[in-house]
Amino acid sequence: MRSYPLAYFPMLVFAKTGIPKPQEPLPMSGVVETFDAFVIFKLVLVAGLTLWSAIAALNNVVAFSASAGAIGATLIMAPLRAPPAIDLPLLRRALRAKGWSVLALSIVIALQIAATVCLGWGGIQLAGAIGHGATATAIAWATLGLSALSAAWLMMMIGGLWFGYWIRQEGLQLTHMMLLTLTIAAAAVLRM
Repeated sequence: MRSYPLAYFPMLVFAKTGIPKPQEPLPMSGVVETFDAFVIFKLVLVAGLTLWSAIAALNNVVAFSASAGAIGATLIMAPLRAPPAIDLPLLRRALRAKGWSVLALSIVIALQIAATVCLGWGGIQLAGAIGHGATATAIAWATLGLSALSAAWLMMMIGGLWFGYWIRQEGLQLTHMMLLTLTIAAAAVLRM
């Protein structure tokens, strides 16, 4: 008896039983033929992150003093001094000058604006690529935007770690980690 690869099994069944083979699907025509769902998925992802980054930057600009105050609270390590106070050698790292929080927030806003511009440009190019496959330039611009977001998240995570935010601001630390994870996942999707 002759042996066949498993892939030939349906054809053998049809041949031996006399059941007619199913017809080939009809070729798609027109716009549907050039439809590329994965490029659209990438576009939706990039557009969503563009909008998110733009809103985050806008919120930080509009509420600059409140955002700088929140950063300042972490820099002076206020959560560790709140009752019940936690006395740690880390408290020596506290920065009391308001200028540091303003500088940190300014850098975050600059990174968010850079991310918005790069992601937006990549998204525009992805929109133009529907039906033709994502272009390397579109992916490169979007990835550059994700790099700016990654820099912002890492800056927050490293700064927070230095000032002991994991002790009383666990939610904030987890948020930064999830944002970085989302950014990494988005970059992986773009490279597919």
